Amino acid sequence: MEKTIRKLFVVGCLLTAMGVSLTATSSHAVTTTGSAASTTGASATSKFSLTVDKAIVLSSVTSPTVTATSASVAPGKISATVQSNTGFRISLSAATPALTSGSDTIPASSTVVAGTSGWGVQKSGSTAYTALTTSPVEFYSQTTSKPTAGAVDINFGVAVSKVQAPGTYSTTVTVTAANI
Repeated sequence: MEKTIRKLFVVGCLLTAMGVSLTATSSHAVTTTGSAASTTGASATSKFSLTVDKAIVLSSVTSPTVTATSASVAPGKISATVQSNTGFRISLSAATPALTSGSDTIPASSTVVAGTSGWGVQKSGSTAYTALTTSPVEFYSQTTSKPTAGAVDINFGVAVSKVQAPGTYSTTVTVTAANI
């Protein structure tokens, strides 16, 4: 009988040790309450990451019309509606920078003065004119880290000399909005 008790004692110790060992390495807990015993599952945490790329939308651009006389510089503005989730810049260019009416032209110029023919665009915050070119030139920038939406106005001026041929002069301006 003593041998049987000793064997049961050794087996009991082994089972207890295994139970303690398994409990220490186990990744779940078992909770038992009353007659309705329940088992809860394992839980873990996971880090969720999301990368939001820069985005910009140029949703509309106005096609302004002005009437010029030799007595003054005729002001105008191009309005572009921009939505961006970061800072952005607006650049302008034209395949043909001069305003044309048939074979007659009004040149793109940084010198826009009443009585002489020329047209130019003002950079944001400046009263000076810049001639439009075939390559994009930055005329507006907004440095912000917050999303923005709204109209951006870019001013221009047109002047004509007394001998400028009458007509409707035009060119196609490319407005480019890009994230900074």
